[in-house]
Order: sequence, then structure tokens, then C-alpha cells
Amino acid sequence: MAGNIIPAIATTNAMTASMCVMQALKVLRGDYGKARLQFLSHAPERLIMTEPLRPPNPECPVCGICQAFLSVDLTRATLRDLVETLLKGHLAYGEEFSVSTPAGQIWDPDMDENLDRTLESFGIKQDTFLTVYDDADEDPRVNLVLAVLGDSIPADQSPVSLAETVNIPRKPKQAKPQVNGQWNGLVLPDQANGIMSDNKKRKREMDEADVEVELATKKGKVVEEPSPTKHKQKTDNEDVQVVNDQADGAIMID
Repeated sequence: MAGNIIPAIATTNAMTASMCVMQALKVLRGDYGKARLQFLSHAPERLIMTEPLRPPNPECPVCGICQAFLSVDLTRATLRDLVETLLKGHLAYGEEFSVSTPAGQIWDPDMDENLDRTLESFGIKQDTFLTVYDDADEDPRVNLVLAVLGDSIPADQSPVSLAETVNIPRKPKQAKPQVNGQWNGLVLPDQANGIMSDNKKRKREMDEADVEVELATKKGKVVEEPSPTKHKQKTDNEDVQVVNDQADGAIMID
């Protein structure tokens, strides 16, 4: 058994690598329509299964972003060229967005003092990635990741430009949770459809009854009719009656 491990691993790795290379060639040619996901199957009639590539999910932090190449003349490009000319002018970004590098944030609406600094002064160079975050309250776009390509651009042209046309999709709208009878989008079991459950009703009725009994106790007991458990003790004065309540041990004089 030990002598078969090395050939088995080598053969399996070779088969897997060959399938990866075949699909990688399609990606390099830009022929995404013919690229396929491949995986092993336990079905006896077919060992390897394939399926088409899935479209990007806007809610995914990995594939839900938009990527593009940014041609930059690093000798003269400034942050103002990136923000004012490209992002606001060419891509029509609003006022609420920010720009970050792997080292940290370099611009937001409160950092106008950085606009005249060169991109090179922020450590931006060939193969640096810039991320643009759209912070608009209504219908924001997904994050835009720009890969910097150092280039020599003529002086009469903008030192910052996109290598190709880019279409930035919008973020999917999130369903807002309802306020009445719900909490974070979940219907409360005791307030479904705005109707209080029977348990809540009974609890409220019992609480109200307890309050009424407490008020009556504070005001004093009123003897309307003698109960079988109560007896009168007559004295010489017929107008005075002593009532002995054996239930709670109270003695009342009327």
C-alpha cells in the first residue's frame, strides 16, 4: 500500500492541474462563456461534472465589486485629477464617496487638503490598488477597485484615465424591516398582525384584577352580607356588631 501512494498522488495532481490549465486558457482569452466549473461527482455514470460560471453576486464582498485598470502618469498626476476629473467628472460620482489605498484612506469630503498632493506622495505606484467606496444614502454603487498602471501620458492629456470603459453596478436594495409588530424583520409571536395573544390578554386582565383588589384593601373592607363562615356576636348595644372573619383573622366593628 505504501508503494502506491506516490504514484496515486502524482497522477491525481496531474489530472487536476490539467483541468485547471484548460479552464485558465479560456479565461486568458476572455472567452468566459465557454469556461466551466469542474468538480468530482459520486455518480457512477459520470466522474467529473461541469456547470457554467455563475454571474457576480452584488452582495458578495469578493465578486460583488467592480474592477478596472487605471492608467496614471505618476510623475504629474495629483489626487485632484483622480477625484475631480475622473471620479466626479467622468464616472459621475456624487459628493459622498471616499478613496483608500492598502495603507489607508487618502480622501473623503473632509480631506480637501490632500487634493493637490501627487499620487506618488501617497506611496501609489505600479500595481497599487485603489478602492472607491460610494457612501451615498440612496442607490449607492458597489465598491470600485482600480489597479494602477504606470504610463507616460502626453502633457496635453489628463494624467489619469481608465484603460477601458467600465460600468459600475448599483448595490441591491435591502428590505426595510416593518415597525408595527416586527423586530428586525421578524414578526413577534405575541403581536402577529397587530393582535395581542390570549396569554397577554389574560395576563393583563389578572393584573387589572389584582389592582382592583389592592385598592379595595386600602379603602377598607365593606361587609355587605354575612357569609356562612362569619358569625355575629351581640352585645348589650344592639347597634354594635362584631364580625370575626376567620378567613384572614380580621375583626371588624360595625
